[in-house]
Amino acid sequence: MLFVLFNSQALAIEVMVSIKPLHSLTATIMSGVGEPQLIVDGAVSPHHFQLKPSHIRDLNRSDLVIYIDPRFEHFLVNSLKTIPSKVSQLRLTSKLSLPLLERRSHRDWEKRGEGHHHEHNQPKIHGHHHDHNDEFPDFHFWLDPKYAINVAKEITAQLSLLDPDNIAIYKKNYSRLVTALDGLNQDLTAQLDGLQNRHFVVLHDAYQYFESAYKLSSVGTVLLDPALPPSASQMKYIRERMNAAKVVCVFQEPQYSKRVIQTVTENLPVKISQIDPIGAGIPSGEAHYFSLMKSLSKAVADCLKAQ
Repeated sequence: MLFVLFNSQALAIEVMVSIKPLHSLTATIMSGVGEPQLIVDGAVSPHHFQLKPSHIRDLNRSDLVIYIDPRFEHFLVNSLKTIPSKVSQLRLTSKLSLPLLERRSHRDWEKRGEGHHHEHNQPKIHGHHHDHNDEFPDFHFWLDPKYAINVAKEITAQLSLLDPDNIAIYKKNYSRLVTALDGLNQDLTAQLDGLQNRHFVVLHDAYQYFESAYKLSSVGTVLLDPALPPSASQMKYIRERMNAAKVVCVFQEPQYSKRVIQTVTENLPVKISQIDPIGAGIPSGEAHYFSLMKSLSKAVADCLKAQ
């Protein structure tokens, strides 16, 4: 999707964005005005990222910082407390109108796969249940294009507030982005159609919004905490889950050692494929979000269809 570039005489505001998918949406909205700066670049996972002194200097000089939540981008916690008051912060979890989902527990995974169309396959809304794991919600909402539209709306509103001279450009770019995201959603829906009852396991629980959007059926995760290796009991448990749920595919991620997936799938009749919720290997920029989602959808579809 090509976006028309606009010329602006106003000095562009300085915007910093935490991760590539959010940066991509921001870059599209700012097209013709300026270029946002990406914080987590390269192949590193945000779960293991650490700020450099240059990042801290840039944060202090910026006009706006866009991020998901300090509980997700742990590397921002201290800096967000000490940056100058003149720096605006857009914490997306406090702005989204769409509901955040709960993180899944063992019992939630076990319920999945007990029936293809039963209500227990529906995701839980964070804060709506008494038995929920509510320390914090699932933060990977960008993997649903509907949530990406919601994110883009909030970014557009914040940019327009801080830079009113360029409101017309931001709104026009936002409108074109929404059209493109709607088209993307339709394409992914068609690509994943008919795969709703094929069970799979993920490396870490980052794909719930994607699964919910396209009614896919993951039944377990290898890592309970993406920052920690799995215990022996978790490895035993997930192997039992794969057998019980007749899993056909297991997805690894490029930021993690392949040894864990190789060990947990040893001698099991499953296919191994690779996906990445951040798109670390995809160049940053306006096209990143669309490339990420298309790559994710194709990898999932190819692996599930192969069985």
